[in-house]
Amino acid sequence: MVRWVQVKTFPQPPSTEHLPQKAAYLDSLGGTELATAPNIVIIFFDDLGYGDLSMNGNALIDTPRIDTLAGEGIQLTNFYAPTSVCTPSRAALLTGRFPIRSGTQGHVFFPDESPIGTLRRVIGVGNELPAD
Repeated sequence: MVRWVQVKTFPQPPSTEHLPQKAAYLDSLGGTELATAPNIVIIFFDDLGYGDLSMNGNALIDTPRIDTLAGEGIQLTNFYAPTSVCTPSRAALLTGRFPIRSGTQGHVFFPDESPIGTLRRVIGVGNELPAD
């Protein structure tokens, strides 16, 4: 039996709500000294398994850019996501807290204009990180 699943994405236009705060922050950085520490790039994937990259032996999916980055940098291969779904994992990365501490365990946030986001809003379930 073959099952077909349609994945629908919801475009999120850039929000202008916090533009003045962002501009003020960027302006405040103008007089800072250049950092001497190395640049660090964090690449955070949703639903990516170790065996999904061609550098790890996957012959079905070609990932040349990721392979190049991995070949020229450091590969940290003994770490795990704090949870199996995207929202709590992202919250953990951004806050430095386990999902249970940030109140995001078991949650997946959806754009407000999506059907699930609308339903969450109607029934009064928050669609944002809890306040600290």
